[in-house]
Amino acid sequence: MNEVPNILLDSLRDIVTRVVGYLPKLIAVLVIIIVGWMLSKLIKGILVRFLKLVKLDVASEKAGIKAILDKGGIPRTLSEIIGVLIYWVLILGIFMAALNTLGLAVAADLLNRIVSYIPNVIASIFVLVLGGILAGAVASIVKTAASNLNIVSSETLAKITHIVIVIFAVIIALQQLNIQVGVLAFAIQAAVAAMALALGLAFGLGGKETASKYLSKWLK
Repeated sequence: MNEVPNILLDSLRDIVTRVVGYLPKLIAVLVIIIVGWMLSKLIKGILVRFLKLVKLDVASEKAGIKAILDKGGIPRTLSEIIGVLIYWVLILGIFMAALNTLGLAVAADLLNRIVSYIPNVIASIFVLVLGGILAGAVASIVKTAASNLNIVSSETLAKITHIVIVIFAVIIALQQLNIQVGVLAFAIQAAVAAMALALGLAFGLGGKETASKYLSKWLK
């Protein structure tokens, strides 16, 4: 009869020993999470202020990104979106450190893969921003040049130029995300190269007036 209480006591002692042995790790995890969370919020705030200081939101508005965000029902600015993204990257890194402290290597490895992919997402966002800015600048140049050549549909030509450059930016952004768009990219590059060559020959080798008339007629 005494064996049952002894077995229960041994089991209880084993549980208490394991819990006590695990306490330092639990305390360490708690410290990592609290300190990491505070640092993440601080870094996020500093980053958002810096991005606003360098006029990233102004550039994104000129590139048309703010309009896209507004249409999508996203009330945040691009600076705030990047700040939130970096914040969650840091939070994921904190959880990785916490899981490693607890000896949960598999879960930590999964989080590590997620975190390692996030720089690609950030790179694709910057590609889209720069692509939008470049598209707006080049479209303005094309519109001015076409107007000087008396092309009636200079604004339409500028819009086509803007769309083509934005498509290129989207393709590069998708490649940053490791999404295969090789065939589509090649087809668009070939089409744009052919168009650029034709326009260059027409405007650059003396056939400006004829090319202008045909282009205006085609764009009507």
